[in-house]
Amino acid sequence: MMSMSDDVLSVYYEVLTDVPMPDIQEMMQAIANGSMNPRDAKMRLAREIVSQFHSPADATAAEEAFVRQFVRRELPENIPTHALSEPMSVVDVLVGAGLASSKSEARRLIDGGGVRIDGNKLDTYDTMLAPGETVIIQVGRRKFVQLQ
Repeated sequence: MMSMSDDVLSVYYEVLTDVPMPDIQEMMQAIANGSMNPRDAKMRLAREIVSQFHSPADATAAEEAFVRQFVRRELPENIPTHALSEPMSVVDVLVGAGLASSKSEARRLIDGGGVRIDGNKLDTYDTMLAPGETVIIQVGRRKFVQLQ
């Protein structure tokens, strides 16, 4: 029996894509019996929708970017840059680069283990960053900035 979320996914497939209903039901059954990961069905849905509203090439590029960043945990291709004019604490850099809305939020992110510099978890507020250093700061899974 399908859950409510399976029903919603099925409706999205039916309304937003040209995937035949028997294929949709087959995917839902595969998810239910554990032979298909729900993420794979969602990725197919995303690919179908992006293809319809943009292009198949855009859909492929978006899927590759998703897999690279969220499945293989690699860096995204286009990371925004932020230049420093003087040495700054990492807390100030997080706020200045737009990765945190305030210094207190920046500290909470560090305390929670959500900040990485060049892939290494940051565990202190007093890290100083200087102009000319080229490092990548990551907050969570989605926010990145490269200092130059």
